[in-house]
Amino acid sequence: MLITGTKLFDSVSCGYYHLLSNQQEINDINVFPVADGDTGTNMLHTFKAALTKTNRSKSIARTTDKMAQSALIGARGNSGMIIAQFFRGFYEVAKDFEALSVQNFVASVNSAVTFAYDAVETPVEGTILTVMHSWSRAINEAWHAKTPIPLLLRRALRSAKTAETLTTEQLQALKKAGVVDAGARAFVYFLEGIDQYLSHGKDVRMEENQSFEIEHQLSDAHEQLLERPTFRYCTEALLCSCTIAPEKAKEALHDLGDSLVIGSHKEMMRVHIHTGSPNMVFRKLEEFSRIEETKVDDMLAQYAAIHERLSDIAIVTDSSADIPQYLKDTLQIYQIPQVIQWNDRSFIDRISVDNTYLLETMLTSEDLPTSSMPSSGSIGRHLEFLSEHYREIIIISVSAALSGTFRTYELAARELRKRDYPIQIIDCKRNAGAQGLITIKAAQAAADGESAPAIKDRIASLIKRSTILVSVQSLESMVRGGRVPEKIGRLIVRSGIKPIVGLSPEGSGAIKGIKLTQNGSASALIRRFVRDWKHGGITEFSISHVKAPELAHTIALIIQQKTGLQPKFIQETSPVVSLHAGKGAVSIAWIREPERA
Repeated sequence: MLITGTKLFDSVSCGYYHLLSNQQEINDINVFPVADGDTGTNMLHTFKAALTKTNRSKSIARTTDKMAQSALIGARGNSGMIIAQFFRGFYEVAKDFEALSVQNFVASVNSAVTFAYDAVETPVEGTILTVMHSWSRAINEAWHAKTPIPLLLRRALRSAKTAETLTTEQLQALKKAGVVDAGARAFVYFLEGIDQYLSHGKDVRMEENQSFEIEHQLSDAHEQLLERPTFRYCTEALLCSCTIAPEKAKEALHDLGDSLVIGSHKEMMRVHIHTGSPNMVFRKLEEFSRIEETKVDDMLAQYAAIHERLSDIAIVTDSSADIPQYLKDTLQIYQIPQVIQWNDRSFIDRISVDNTYLLETMLTSEDLPTSSMPSSGSIGRHLEFLSEHYREIIIISVSAALSGTFRTYELAARELRKRDYPIQIIDCKRNAGAQGLITIKAAQAAADGESAPAIKDRIASLIKRSTILVSVQSLESMVRGGRVPEKIGRLIVRSGIKPIVGLSPEGSGAIKGIKLTQNGSASALIRRFVRDWKHGGITEFSISHVKAPELAHTIALIIQQKTGLQPKFIQETSPVVSLHAGKGAVSIAWIREPERA
């Protein structure tokens, strides 16, 4: 019996569908390496990517080439990366044939398992790797040139099931939970599906354009984290035109986190790592190759949403809002990052790009970066996750007059609203520190048990009572980005004077004054603040800056001397805001007493 590309494609398809029918069980027993409940989902996503982008060619070389490439691009999580490299290893032998004999099939299996092991920085026994190894060893021990491949695989399946059962005793985390390894069981289900096709004649031939749908909503979220992750971010990157060896990449990333898995195919490489510094991971990888795409999940935020909810109402905002991390964690504010586009690359605001990189690298290049809202699909995945753990969602969006983010929220919320899920999207008509103060107040109200209608009314009042003023060094970036009217903005840019910029009641940029020096501009901000404090009182304020910490703290000290008030926080503003405000910008945001509403 020869294995053609068509036969392999149909076998993998059947394995995929058998795994699909057992997806939830796999997710439920997922406790290693991180108890995040997504192993079944990640493996299905990877198999789906491999199948959807592969035609049913008779050539085993063409089929395995496309499967390996597509699996690598679509790989998700540790288990997905291992599966992608399993396909890559199989291809490394199969690429020389139009169809595989029994002997060549055995060689392909051996190569597949070797590549799967090599993908993991620190292979651990008692996992999917153990089952793969037992399965391939059984094939090696039982094969003969005249042995039918279905019979060979049936015998090897028995060894795989035995190895799966033993994983409970091989890892302490599995023994404590009383379960087998999720990846190991998922691989066994995949093998069972292949056995059903080869041994029992189950036919799953697909039409060329038929898609491989996953019944459950796929989410980037780590759905069932049982313990706090050691590192905050689950980070992935896809590299193209990469000629560096995976071993060199492992060496470069070794000290930046754990759960490091690297897969490659031809000039493509995919990296998965749990880390506290995604930007450092991406900077290291940029030394080797251009990064095609990135994905970062905040596993600590997801853990809090699952196990430590302060309220049944999720308070969500975007990365334009300036909020210190400790307040986001304490009040469980869920922040969706915006995007910066530069040189055909997408950077995740506050996560894969900071102000140092923005000002020293991006803004000094010929091709200037631009700000962008997240895609509706990306936002939709965040909202889908939150909808599974909260009764309601309230989103406090950056001013719709400054960004298309508000409209993207509306698009992303359509599916939830079709299911009558209560989700409120509020245009706060502010950004930066003012948006942050409003969001903090809303989150405090949610934690105190206020109802969604009461929180919505509170937000409306806060918006009316909030002010933000910015002292900028130049209007060049704001004019280029459409934040202020071009005609008057260009005039001020040519004059070299230092403008004061604020937001209109509708949330659009407005020039509130001009000064000859930055000190004069900063003094004007302080005078306006003190005037509001004297006339009606201020409940709280914050200061944000773009690489100007000394000026920010000086302003805070002067305000304290004049009013006795201390800032809620002093925070460096986000790169997506800094892109328009420019280096040296400082802003004061405040909320007036209710009497001034």
